[in-house]
Amino acid sequence: MVALQTTADDVENNENLPGMICTPGEKSSTNVIHSDRTDTIVPAQLTLMEQNALLQTVKQSGRLKAVLKGKKPPKITRVITYATSDDITNADCSARDDNCSVPEDLNGDLLLKLIRNGPKQFTFKFEEIREILLQGARVFLEEPTLIEVPLPCVVYGDIHGQYSDLHRWFNLNGWPSQVRSLFLGDFVDRGSHGIEVVALLTALKVRFPKNIFLCRGNHEEESLNRAYSFYEEVCARFSGNFEGKDGRALYPYFRSLFSNLPLAALIGGRILGMHGGISPRLTSLQAIREIRRPLEEFEVGSLECDLVWSDPDTSPDRTGFRSNFEREPLYGIGQLFASDTVQNLCKKLGIDMLIRGHQAPLHGYALFSNGCMLTLFSAPGYKGSSNSDINMGASLEISTSMNISIKQIQVTEKFRQKRITETEQRKTKTNVNKELPQSSVKSNELQSTASLFR
Repeated sequence: MVALQTTADDVENNENLPGMICTPGEKSSTNVIHSDRTDTIVPAQLTLMEQNALLQTVKQSGRLKAVLKGKKPPKITRVITYATSDDITNADCSARDDNCSVPEDLNGDLLLKLIRNGPKQFTFKFEEIREILLQGARVFLEEPTLIEVPLPCVVYGDIHGQYSDLHRWFNLNGWPSQVRSLFLGDFVDRGSHGIEVVALLTALKVRFPKNIFLCRGNHEEESLNRAYSFYEEVCARFSGNFEGKDGRALYPYFRSLFSNLPLAALIGGRILGMHGGISPRLTSLQAIREIRRPLEEFEVGSLECDLVWSDPDTSPDRTGFRSNFEREPLYGIGQLFASDTVQNLCKKLGIDMLIRGHQAPLHGYALFSNGCMLTLFSAPGYKGSSNSDINMGASLEISTSMNISIKQIQVTEKFRQKRITETEQRKTKTNVNKELPQSSVKSNELQSTASLFR
């Protein structure tokens, strides 16, 4: 364990260094404790005894301690690095595999069945996943577009269908039955098990609506689901053998849920979280609150589009905002925002810090704008080809005193290669028509869900 002295200037010059989270313009330094716990393996799979204990907390959990407003500015105090096994979600696991069955009677409770099944592919019944998506869509639409998340809490960035890693994080930090959790979007696409990720998070939200919070990412939209992999995943997994109900009939329920997700979170009254970034249209917190949902598509040039698509502008000597042609070279989508815009916005909104996802830093997190913004990515082994460039995943644990502990999960080349192999296997198995027949959409049911809380 080493105490590392770092200054705000260090953070500006090297975004992978942790440092002081300052109020805008403040020059200060602090000790950040780095703990190497790579001799500790974070498991994806719990033992049977641990599973039984977790199931009891899910059945009996009460309210969590809640502090609505932090008294001090946030600061990073600790960075802890863990290792994990090379196990990933078993893509070939099915109802034919006894290891994946749910033997005891769990009263048809999907959440309990998912927990008992563990970090493996789950064999869903069409009606049970349709029902949890409908319930989740209602719960999310009851929330404001800008949700307020009390302290303490754990914050996660992109998951991208890496279901076994979602289990790892919960096993490391605590499940939402006992630990308040916030996710900043991009639950699906690229990884092979977006269905399980969405189903588990939604089931947890329905059971513990005040313990777990989800913000929408740019990948929670139909156009990207079709361009990448989630639409194909749904169609391939629910093809035939469902009494005429297939993935094309199920996908609209995912789309409806995505359309209802909040777009930003105010953490402890002092930190603003979103998936992408900021916007010249973000003139107040009220501007976010006034965004109306359901919102099926992001209109380029709108505040909601900027919140999920924007990126920090790391070009030297840049100031202000400019269109993000790095994401969409022809027309641009979202904003590229320079360091000065972050500090100006923090002052205008009366906050201390921004947390966002949307990019995959090597160490799972990166700092920007004198430490006033942190990028967070929670899908380890998402990119890279060797131990020197395979990304870690990271999460943030924020205490009631606004101290931030960063937890990293480090993976191996073998882990990364298994992820690549799994993705390639999914691609070869998936060959579906991406056109969605209108007749397969239960429009009346979906529209009535959307209109409940207009």
